[in-house]
Amino acid sequence: GIFSRPSIDMACVASSISRVTHAASYRDPEEFRGERVLVIGAAFSGADIAVELASTAASVTVAAKRPVWYLPRYLGGRPADLAFYSRASHEKGKGISEADRNSRRHTFLASIVG
Repeated sequence: GIFSRPSIDMACVASSISRVTHAASYRDPEEFRGERVLVIGAAFSGADIAVELASTAASVTVAAKRPVWYLPRYLGGRPADLAFYSRASHEKGKGISEADRNSRRHTFLASIVG
């Protein structure tokens, strides 16, 4: 796919890190057993890889541009993304500032996660 090759110069990151691996070449969490791992990016691939690594790595840290909430895939037996990506939720957000949307989102997510 379009994200199968790194789009940044990974060599500039590697100077202080023992190993740099792009998501396209990640295969098995066992390769990172006992290591401290930094996952840069919290989109789908980064989140999935971080979850897998959590069972084998000594620690996993995720770096992202914005605060990130990780939720279960299902809430009350329904896919969680239906709560966020629907026409109804889109209509409710019209005319609201980004700060207010973020505040509402934070309140909602905190009520789910606890």
